[in-house]
Amino acid sequence: MKHIILILILVTGFGAIQAQQNKTKREKRKAKKEAAYAMKVKKVKDLIDQKAYKFIATQMLPSGAPGNHISYGYDLTINDNEVICYLPYLGRAYTADLSGKGPYNFENKIENYSIKRSKKGYLIKFEARNKSDNISFVLDVELNGSSSLRVYSDNRQGISYLGDIGEIEEKPE
Repeated sequence: MKHIILILILVTGFGAIQAQQNKTKREKRKAKKEAAYAMKVKKVKDLIDQKAYKFIATQMLPSGAPGNHISYGYDLTINDNEVICYLPYLGRAYTADLSGKGPYNFENKIENYSIKRSKKGYLIKFEARNKSDNISFVLDVELNGSSSLRVYSDNRQGISYLGDIGEIEEKPE
């Protein structure tokens, strides 16, 4: 009888030790995830504060049409007071553009740039002009870099994009 009680005590003790080790592993994983998230939040904040970032589009949401995933390479780059826009467009045009380039394929100066910070992220608004159109951009950036971009134009139906904020890559010479 003494042996059975001793064995039960030992098994219970080993079970408690194992549970404690599992708890510390979980805590370590959680701390690691929190540290990675904090680094991402700081990186996004630094990019926006420097006005040097890139919105990388992954999905296009045209007005009145289903969303489409888009291939890699479509982006909107903000560098100081300049915007480089290379985004696909699908929607209704009220005025025809005969240049052969897409309506959101241009490079120009930024006007009326503003940032509003909130607990959830940043709301960035600015305007730019392509050859024949005034375009308004509203970029909603979450703290972790996930973003949505709404684009409004005088001559076209509005369109939205989903994507992420990232660094501007240096172009090789």
